[in-house]
Formats: sequence, structure tokens, C-alpha cells
Amino acid sequence: MNADFELEVRSRDLKGKGSSRRLRRSGKTPAVLYGGGVQPTPITLDNHALAKQMEQEAFFTSILNIVLDGNPQAAVVKEVQRHPFKPQVLHLDFQRILEDEKINLNVPIHFLGEETAKGVT
Repeated sequence: MNADFELEVRSRDLKGKGSSRRLRRSGKTPAVLYGGGVQPTPITLDNHALAKQMEQEAFFTSILNIVLDGNPQAAVVKEVQRHPFKPQVLHLDFQRILEDEKINLNVPIHFLGEETAKGVT
């Protein structure tokens, strides 16, 4: 299954715990976009759009299209910080992807027919 993921994000000026809490209360998720020889950019995402994308397992291992203020950039999810007991994402880290740069990704492997295979226990 080939899934294309696109996230509309906005840059943010305010940093810190207090501004992040205000963002979360207003239905946004703070994040950062770094790498690619460019300074790290603090960004915000819409909680609803993010939750919808994160329902698919491929979201975490795919190259995402991050549209930052109208400028599309390729990136991957590097870290997700979740609330300890609420179903809420607290913060995301995205790494920019360049075509001439190697990256390391964890790719999940699903085995089919494992129950009927005679050599697998």
C-alpha cells in the first residue's frame, strides 16, 4: 500500500513550556522541523489533522510532505512525545530529507501465513 502523507504546518515564534501549553489548549501540537543544512524551525500542526494521519502505521515510516507556509518539504518523523495517560501527542520532531543524503529508518515487518508455516515456531 502506497500512502502519501501531507501535513499543513505553520511556523511559530514563541517557544517554551508556557507557549506550548497554550498551543495544546487551542487544538494545536507543537513540533520542530530540523536537518537539511537549515536552522531548526519551530512549527505547529492541527491536532485533528495529525491524529487522522497517525491512525495509519505507515505514517511513522514514510517520507512526509510537510507544507510550511506554502513551501513543501520532504521529512520523516524522528520522535513523538506522548502524554503518559491521555491519548494526546505533546510534541513531534521532523527531520528534513535531502535527495543526496542517506537516512536511517525503522521499517516494520509483518509476516503472513506464520500460523501455517511448518518451520516457524
